[in-house]
Amino acid sequence: MFSALVLVVTLGSGVAAATAPPAAARAARSARADDLPADRTLAGGVTVNFLSFRSTSGRQQRAELMHVDLTNRRVDLAATVAHGAIGAPRQTVVTQVRRARAIGGINTDFFDLFSRRAKPRGGVISDGEILKSPRRDWDANLYVRHGRAAVGQLTMTGTITRAARKHVRATTAQLFGVNTLSDLARGRIVLVTAALAAPRFGRACTVVTGTRDARGRLVVAATYSALTAVARRSGRGVALVACGRGARATWLHRQVVKGDRLTLATTFPGGTPQTLVSGGRVLIAKGRRFDDAGGEVVDGPRNPETFACVSRNGRQVVLGVVDGFAADSAGVSYAELTAFLLGRGCWSGIVFDGGGSSTLVGRASTHDAIDVYDEPADGDPRAVPAGLVVRYRA
Repeated sequence: MFSALVLVVTLGSGVAAATAPPAAARAARSARADDLPADRTLAGGVTVNFLSFRSTSGRQQRAELMHVDLTNRRVDLAATVAHGAIGAPRQTVVTQVRRARAIGGINTDFFDLFSRRAKPRGGVISDGEILKSPRRDWDANLYVRHGRAAVGQLTMTGTITRAARKHVRATTAQLFGVNTLSDLARGRIVLVTAALAAPRFGRACTVVTGTRDARGRLVVAATYSALTAVARRSGRGVALVACGRGARATWLHRQVVKGDRLTLATTFPGGTPQTLVSGGRVLIAKGRRFDDAGGEVVDGPRNPETFACVSRNGRQVVLGVVDGFAADSAGVSYAELTAFLLGRGCWSGIVFDGGGSSTLVGRASTHDAIDVYDEPADGDPRAVPAGLVVRYRA
């Protein structure tokens, strides 16, 4: 039986740890140690409970957990990004839940704390649409496919095929990412869609613009050899971008002309997930402690943490936060959180951004006010670039 608890997670806001809250706020929180809120049911298949426990180091901790039963066909998990776009001004999880007409949610990926328009470092797939393709060789992804959740590496494979012209054979190149501007520094071809708020490349790039037709093909409207940015795409408008003078930029420059029709194909092992969010590290895989050598590393021995835990069959998910910087909740280390989850039957677990970013919110219906269940380390929920929300179709 999948236990009532869950996994643990990361620190600060992607780049820096949260600072401890003022003494008055810490004292107010400490008074709640023996005054836990009552458990509550938000909807069929979605419940919230609050607990006090001691970590393996003997420190007092508080956690808020949202249990999501994906066997209930009315319930699903969806990825959100601030203002519906990668790189748009950050928003709190409260705002993202309200915008998605959801009943609950948590913060997810690491980001640059000092950028108002910070992008999540990893991937985001929302309702089957790739808003940002996941990082290659990155284990810390939580995804949902066919109503089952899983944690692990999921790499996109992409191709661009230009149809044959008279006396010119068809040709194909590799599409490395969707809205992953960091790939441009490696000379890779990237697809830019309307889901990217500010397509600025920081260097001169070869760019092909156009619109996707009813069959999903890119009908080329224009080609450019030295652009450093393009206007944000709208609707079905997209752009292919490759920077530098390497083989891929050369292919894009020489092989594609106005009027061409390009077939763009993106695939994932097992099919494109309905939902995907990225996090900082995998703590548990196949019911065992997992050494995520490539995951994020944070400063500070103990912090507030956000996490998700998935059952063996992928049908039960727990989203949660462990509070920190308070007398009744010191915060946890990765090792303490891993032990906490293993003791409760977590089959796979992922840590998200923690510290001041940690947020768990919910409400009983989309008409109700949204409650913040955890104790934000900054006093109020922090604006973040991405989240994972729970939707309920009444």
